[in-house]
Amino acid sequence: MANANIKYEEAIDEIRAKVARMSELMDKESSRALDEIGKVIESSVMMTAPVSDKEYYYYKNGKGERTRTWNVHIADDVTRKVKRSKESKMKYVTVSGDEKTWRKWHLANDGHVAKNGKFVPGNHFADKAEIKAEHYIDNIIEKAMGGVIKN
Repeated sequence: MANANIKYEEAIDEIRAKVARMSELMDKESSRALDEIGKVIESSVMMTAPVSDKEYYYYKNGKGERTRTWNVHIADDVTRKVKRSKESKMKYVTVSGDEKTWRKWHLANDGHVAKNGKFVPGNHFADKAEIKAEHYIDNIIEKAMGGVIKN
Protein backbone atom coordinates (compact mmCIF):
# COMPACT_ATOMS: atom_id res chain seq x y z
CA MET A 1 0.00 0.00 0.00
CA ALA A 2 2.85 2.39 0.77
CA ASN A 3 4.27 1.93 -2.73
CA ALA A 4 1.03 3.08 -4.33
CA ASN A 5 1.01 6.28 -2.29
CA ILE A 6 4.62 7.04 -3.16
CA LYS A 7 3.98 6.56 -6.89
CA TYR A 8 0.89 8.72 -6.60
CA GLU A 9 2.83 11.48 -4.83
CA GLU A 10 5.66 11.23 -7.36
CA ALA A 11 3.19 11.62 -10.21
CA ILE A 12 1.67 14.70 -8.56
CA ASP A 13 5.15 16.19 -8.06
CA GLU A 14 5.98 15.57 -11.72
CA ILE A 15 2.74 17.26 -12.81
CA ARG A 16 3.47 20.26 -10.57
CA ALA A 17 6.99 20.53 -12.00
CA LYS A 18 5.64 20.41 -15.57
CA VAL A 19 3.00 23.06 -14.82
CA ALA A 20 5.64 25.31 -13.23
CA ARG A 21 7.90 24.88 -16.27
CA MET A 22 4.98 25.60 -18.63
CA SER A 23 4.21 28.75 -16.65
CA GLU A 24 7.80 29.97 -17.06
CA LEU A 25 7.77 29.15 -20.78
CA MET A 26 4.41 30.90 -21.21
CA ASP A 27 5.76 34.04 -19.57
CA LYS A 28 8.68 34.11 -22.03
CA GLU A 29 6.51 33.22 -25.02
CA SER A 30 3.85 35.78 -24.10
CA SER A 31 6.34 38.65 -24.28
CA ARG A 32 7.50 37.53 -27.71
CA ALA A 33 3.96 36.88 -28.92
CA LEU A 34 2.69 40.24 -27.65
CA ASP A 35 5.54 42.03 -29.41
CA GLU A 36 4.67 40.23 -32.66
CA ILE A 37 0.98 41.06 -32.19
CA GLY A 38 1.92 44.70 -31.63
CA LYS A 39 3.94 44.72 -34.86
CA VAL A 40 1.03 43.25 -36.82
CA ILE A 41 -1.50 45.73 -35.44
CA GLU A 42 0.95 48.61 -35.88
CA SER A 43 1.46 47.79 -39.56
CA SER A 44 -2.32 47.42 -40.05
CA VAL A 45 -2.94 50.81 -38.45
CA MET A 46 -0.28 52.38 -40.68
CA MET A 47 -2.07 51.01 -43.74
CA THR A 48 -5.57 52.06 -42.71
CA ALA A 49 -4.87 55.38 -40.93
CA PRO A 50 -5.97 58.53 -42.73
CA VAL A 51 -3.37 60.84 -44.22
CA SER A 52 -4.41 64.38 -45.06
CA ASP A 53 -3.04 66.37 -47.96
CA LYS A 54 -1.82 69.15 -45.66
CA GLU A 55 1.92 69.32 -45.27
CA TYR A 56 1.98 71.81 -42.42
CA TYR A 57 -0.31 73.90 -40.33
CA TYR A 58 0.01 77.18 -38.48
CA TYR A 59 -0.58 77.91 -34.85
CA LYS A 60 -0.10 80.94 -32.68
CA ASN A 61 2.66 80.92 -30.14
CA GLY A 62 2.42 82.70 -26.78
CA LYS A 63 3.20 86.10 -28.35
CA GLY A 64 0.37 85.91 -30.88
CA GLU A 65 2.79 85.36 -33.77
CA ARG A 66 2.06 82.77 -36.39
CA THR A 67 4.74 80.12 -36.58
CA ARG A 68 4.94 77.10 -38.82
CA THR A 69 5.25 73.58 -37.52
CA TRP A 70 5.12 70.33 -39.43
CA ASN A 71 1.96 68.29 -39.27
CA VAL A 72 2.37 64.76 -38.04
CA HIS A 73 0.02 62.24 -39.58
CA ILE A 74 -1.40 59.40 -37.52
CA ALA A 75 0.21 56.82 -39.79
CA ASP A 76 3.65 58.39 -39.19
CA ASP A 77 3.39 58.37 -35.40
CA VAL A 78 2.25 54.90 -34.30
CA THR A 79 3.91 53.20 -31.35
CA ARG A 80 3.52 49.84 -29.64
CA LYS A 81 4.38 48.90 -26.07
CA VAL A 82 4.19 45.67 -24.11
CA LYS A 83 3.10 46.50 -20.57
CA ARG A 84 2.28 44.66 -17.36
CA SER A 85 -0.88 45.37 -15.37
CA LYS A 86 -0.26 46.56 -11.82
CA GLU A 87 -3.21 44.72 -10.31
CA SER A 88 -3.14 41.35 -12.06
CA LYS A 89 0.51 41.29 -13.26
CA MET A 90 -0.74 40.19 -16.69
CA LYS A 91 1.04 41.44 -19.81
CA TYR A 92 -0.74 43.27 -22.60
CA VAL A 93 0.17 45.25 -25.71
CA THR A 94 -0.93 48.77 -26.58
CA VAL A 95 -0.81 50.32 -30.03
CA SER A 96 -1.46 54.04 -30.03
CA GLY A 97 -0.34 57.40 -31.26
CA ASP A 98 2.93 58.67 -29.92
CA GLU A 99 3.80 62.11 -28.61
CA LYS A 100 2.13 64.18 -31.31
CA THR A 101 -0.90 62.15 -32.44
CA TRP A 102 -2.36 60.40 -29.41
CA ARG A 103 -5.04 63.10 -29.15
CA LYS A 104 -6.16 62.60 -32.77
CA TRP A 105 -7.00 58.91 -32.68
CA HIS A 106 -10.49 59.01 -31.22
CA LEU A 107 -11.44 62.01 -33.36
CA ALA A 108 -10.39 60.38 -36.62
CA ASN A 109 -11.69 56.93 -35.68
CA ASP A 110 -15.04 57.75 -34.07
CA GLY A 111 -15.82 61.17 -35.53
CA HIS A 112 -16.27 64.54 -33.89
CA VAL A 113 -18.36 67.69 -33.89
CA ALA A 114 -16.79 70.47 -35.97
CA LYS A 115 -16.67 74.14 -34.97
CA ASN A 116 -19.78 74.85 -37.01
CA GLY A 117 -21.75 72.25 -35.01
CA LYS A 118 -21.93 69.58 -37.70
CA PHE A 119 -20.86 66.03 -37.02
CA VAL A 120 -17.81 64.83 -38.96
CA PRO A 121 -18.04 61.03 -39.23
CA GLY A 122 -14.98 58.97 -38.43
CA ASN A 123 -13.42 56.48 -40.78
CA HIS A 124 -12.93 53.73 -38.16
CA PHE A 125 -9.31 53.08 -39.15
CA ALA A 126 -8.44 51.40 -35.82
CA ASP A 127 -11.44 49.09 -36.07
CA LYS A 128 -10.52 48.16 -39.65
CA ALA A 129 -6.91 47.53 -38.61
CA GLU A 130 -8.04 45.23 -35.81
CA ILE A 131 -10.24 43.23 -38.17
CA LYS A 132 -7.45 43.05 -40.77
CA ALA A 133 -4.94 41.77 -38.19
CA GLU A 134 -7.27 39.29 -36.47
CA HIS A 135 -6.22 36.26 -38.53
CA TYR A 136 -2.51 36.97 -37.98
CA ILE A 137 -3.07 37.44 -34.24
CA ASP A 138 -4.81 34.06 -34.01
CA ASN A 139 -1.86 32.40 -35.78
CA ILE A 140 0.65 34.06 -33.45
CA ILE A 141 -1.28 32.90 -30.38
CA GLU A 142 -1.57 29.33 -31.69
CA LYS A 143 2.15 29.28 -32.45
CA ALA A 144 3.02 30.54 -28.96
CA MET A 145 0.73 28.01 -27.27
CA GLY A 146 2.13 25.22 -29.43
CA GLY A 147 5.67 26.15 -28.40
CA VAL A 148 4.75 25.99 -24.73
CA ILE A 149 2.88 22.70 -25.00
CA LYS A 150 5.68 20.98 -27.00
CA ASN A 151 8.31 21.83 -24.41
